[in-house]
Amino acid sequence: NWKNGKLDISKSNFTNNIKNYKNGDRLVGAVATIGDATISDSYFVNNSGRWGGAISATGAELRKNSSTLTVSNTIFKDNSALYAGAVYIWGSNYNIADCVFDNNTAFGKGNMTPNDNNGAAIEVTNTDKSITGTISKSTFTNNKAQYGGAIDICAGTIKITNSKFINNSADVEGGAIDINTLNGNPKV
Repeated sequence: NWKNGKLDISKSNFTNNIKNYKNGDRLVGAVATIGDATISDSYFVNNSGRWGGAISATGAELRKNSSTLTVSNTIFKDNSALYAGAVYIWGSNYNIADCVFDNNTAFGKGNMTPNDNNGAAIEVTNTDKSITGTISKSTFTNNKAQYGGAIDICAGTIKITNSKFINNSADVEGGAIDINTLNGNPKV
């Protein structure tokens, strides 16, 4: 999805989409978007990439405005990436509701060189844009990363409500949620 476009995905399955990382950049397993995107009633299973195994929303590519990613009633299972096994967010506003994130990892598959490995389910990374996000009525189970077993937050203002975090783990910090203020100043 390009910067002036609008991507709508509904009632779709994305399975076994694997993009191997070999010194590249912004490589995504299933869906990449710069502009606005709405995803609903879909399944993302066993996808892998460098920046988001299932979805990468990179609104920071838009120099002036931010884009918005809206995801609802969607299941993310067994996805993997170096950053954000399921959903990678860089400079995009986002709304995630009624979703299930199960057994996603931030360790990569295939020919990937591990490094920080942040956010097994969701990574919200730092940017110079002021972004906002909401996560509601979602379930995070059995996700694993080095930082942020379920979610790693490095930027923006985030509101999390009525969500469950069960059996997520991180090797370094933030078994469920890691709030990283090293490069940004996130507010949760």
